[in-house]
Amino acid sequence: METYQIFEVSEDGFENFEQMGTKSKFWYSDKTDSQSYLFKSIHTSDKYGQDIIRFGEDWAEKIACEIANLLSIPTAQYDLATYNGERGIRTKNFLQDGDVNHTGKFGGGFV
Repeated sequence: METYQIFEVSEDGFENFEQMGTKSKFWYSDKTDSQSYLFKSIHTSDKYGQDIIRFGEDWAEKIACEIANLLSIPTAQYDLATYNGERGIRTKNFLQDGDVNHTGKFGGGFV
Protein backbone atom coordinates (compact mmCIF):
# COMPACT_ATOMS: atom_id res chain seq x y z
CA MET A 1 0.00 0.00 0.00
CA GLU A 2 1.28 3.46 -0.89
CA THR A 3 1.63 6.01 1.89
CA TYR A 4 1.75 9.76 1.48
CA GLN A 5 4.00 12.28 3.14
CA ILE A 6 2.33 14.80 5.43
CA PHE A 7 3.97 18.21 5.02
CA GLU A 8 4.38 20.53 8.02
CA VAL A 9 3.53 24.13 7.15
CA SER A 10 5.66 26.69 8.98
CA GLU A 11 4.48 30.11 10.13
CA ASP A 12 7.75 31.56 8.82
CA GLY A 13 6.66 31.42 5.19
CA PHE A 14 3.24 33.10 5.57
CA GLU A 15 2.42 35.30 2.56
CA ASN A 16 -1.27 36.25 2.81
CA PHE A 17 -4.79 34.99 3.46
CA GLU A 18 -6.92 33.71 0.60
CA GLN A 19 -10.31 35.40 0.74
CA MET A 20 -12.06 33.33 -1.91
CA GLY A 21 -14.40 30.63 -0.63
CA THR A 22 -15.67 29.63 2.80
CA LYS A 23 -12.77 27.58 4.15
CA SER A 24 -9.83 28.83 6.21
CA LYS A 25 -6.84 29.06 3.88
CA PHE A 26 -3.68 31.03 3.24
CA TRP A 27 -0.70 31.27 0.89
CA TYR A 28 2.78 30.52 2.16
CA SER A 29 6.27 30.04 0.78
CA ASP A 30 7.95 26.71 1.52
CA LYS A 31 11.59 27.28 2.38
CA THR A 32 12.56 23.75 1.25
CA ASP A 33 11.72 24.41 -2.41
CA SER A 34 11.01 28.19 -2.55
CA GLN A 35 7.55 27.51 -4.02
CA SER A 36 4.31 29.23 -3.09
CA TYR A 37 1.53 26.96 -1.77
CA LEU A 38 -2.06 27.33 -0.65
CA PHE A 39 -2.81 25.65 2.68
CA LYS A 40 -6.48 24.79 3.22
CA SER A 41 -7.43 23.70 6.75
CA ILE A 42 -10.26 21.35 7.68
CA HIS A 43 -10.95 23.83 10.52
CA THR A 44 -13.23 26.78 9.79
CA SER A 45 -16.09 28.65 11.43
CA ASP A 46 -19.72 29.28 10.55
CA LYS A 47 -21.42 32.67 10.15
CA TYR A 48 -21.90 32.81 13.93
CA GLY A 49 -18.20 32.30 14.64
CA GLN A 50 -18.70 28.71 15.85
CA ASP A 51 -15.83 26.35 15.09
CA ILE A 52 -16.45 23.66 12.49
CA ILE A 53 -14.11 20.76 11.72
CA ARG A 54 -14.77 19.14 8.35
CA PHE A 55 -13.30 15.70 9.05
CA GLY A 56 -12.26 13.83 5.92
CA GLU A 57 -12.12 16.87 3.67
CA ASP A 58 -8.32 16.71 3.51
CA TRP A 59 -7.98 13.09 2.48
CA ALA A 60 -11.03 13.34 0.17
CA GLU A 61 -9.23 16.03 -1.87
CA LYS A 62 -6.05 13.94 -1.89
CA ILE A 63 -7.95 10.85 -3.08
CA ALA A 64 -9.74 12.82 -5.81
CA CYS A 65 -6.39 14.20 -6.97
CA GLU A 66 -4.81 10.73 -7.10
CA ILE A 67 -7.78 9.25 -9.01
CA ALA A 68 -7.61 12.10 -11.53
CA ASN A 69 -3.88 11.41 -11.97
CA LEU A 70 -4.57 7.69 -12.59
CA LEU A 71 -7.18 8.61 -15.21
CA SER A 72 -4.87 11.23 -16.80
CA ILE A 73 -7.33 14.02 -15.98
CA PRO A 74 -5.55 17.37 -15.51
CA THR A 75 -5.93 18.53 -11.91
CA ALA A 76 -4.22 20.56 -9.24
CA GLN A 77 -1.85 18.42 -7.18
CA TYR A 78 -2.66 18.10 -3.48
CA ASP A 79 -0.49 17.05 -0.55
CA LEU A 80 -1.64 16.23 2.97
CA ALA A 81 -0.37 18.88 5.37
CA THR A 82 -0.62 20.23 8.91
CA TYR A 83 -0.33 23.73 10.31
CA ASN A 84 -0.09 24.26 14.08
CA GLY A 85 -1.63 20.85 14.62
CA GLU A 86 -4.53 21.47 12.23
CA ARG A 87 -4.95 18.99 9.38
CA GLY A 88 -5.44 20.19 5.85
CA ILE A 89 -4.06 20.05 2.34
CA ARG A 90 -1.63 22.12 0.34
CA THR A 91 -1.45 22.77 -3.36
CA LYS A 92 1.25 24.54 -5.34
CA ASN A 93 0.45 27.90 -6.91
CA PHE A 94 0.27 27.07 -10.62
CA LEU A 95 -0.36 30.63 -11.82
CA GLN A 96 2.48 32.38 -13.59
CA ASP A 97 3.23 36.10 -13.86
CA GLY A 98 0.44 37.76 -15.83
CA ASP A 99 -2.09 34.94 -15.26
CA VAL A 100 -5.53 35.85 -13.96
CA ASN A 101 -7.35 33.65 -11.46
CA HIS A 102 -11.11 33.44 -12.11
CA THR A 103 -13.39 32.24 -9.32
CA GLY A 104 -15.29 29.68 -11.37
CA LYS A 105 -18.58 31.47 -10.71
CA PHE A 106 -18.97 32.51 -14.34
CA GLY A 107 -20.15 29.19 -15.79
CA GLY A 108 -18.34 30.08 -18.97
CA GLY A 109 -19.23 26.94 -20.90
CA PHE A 110 -16.22 24.92 -19.83
CA VAL A 111 -16.67 21.19 -19.32
